Amino acid sequence: MIKSKSLREKALTIGALVTALISMNTSADDKPTVKLAINTIPYTLELGNQTNETKTANNVLSLTAFKGSDLFVGTDASNLADTAPRVLFEPKGDFIFSTKVNADFNGLYDGGALMVYSDAAHWAKFLFEMAKPGEFSVTSTVSRPESDNSQHSVEKAKSVYLKIAYAKNMYVFYISQDGVTWHYARHFSLKTTAPVKIGFSAQSPVGDKFTATFSEIKYREATFKDFWQGE
Repeated sequence: MIKSKSLREKALTIGALVTALISMNTSADDKPTVKLAINTIPYTLELGNQTNETKTANNVLSLTAFKGSDLFVGTDASNLADTAPRVLFEPKGDFIFSTKVNADFNGLYDGGALMVYSDAAHWAKFLFEMAKPGEFSVTSTVSRPESDNSQHSVEKAKSVYLKIAYAKNMYVFYISQDGVTWHYARHFSLKTTAPVKIGFSAQSPVGDKFTATFSEIKYREATFKDFWQGE
């Protein structure tokens, strides 16, 4: 979903300043060691350098984003931002990956997302965000490195189920209100020479602080048989 340029530019500037301040005031020895584990994911979870508050408990992941945090690129590959915290892992082969995103929204564009990430120029974001005051939307952005943005649904509740399925070099996004019946959102390819990882992200481009909680996390290495359901 295309945002107001002035708001986005302000958010990018703030995010750059926050990142610089953290870098200047935090040495490698000062950074706490965070061990993350989700029983349903059989791979090592990697904590992005942008993350300050992340935890797992009872197979639930809480990911906090601070003011100015964003993952964004313009349709002409300009205004690049890569400051949103994320937790990623590298899958092997075809997979089906889903979660319930719980979001107690505070500021405009606050959001929690499922991610496909290779590098700062090649990624895809499947985002549950507050796109307008009081309006909660599921949107997606694919960067290759120019981006395209789409809005897929408007949700009434502050939670939604999101799923990524992968088969034959194709990623497919799905939405659900109950985690049982899924609705196709989009499919795409992501051509890149770097390894591709998947996982979770949160953002707060203009708000002060936002925490996304990911529960009912499911991951399995399988090829879906029903394209429209991703199962």
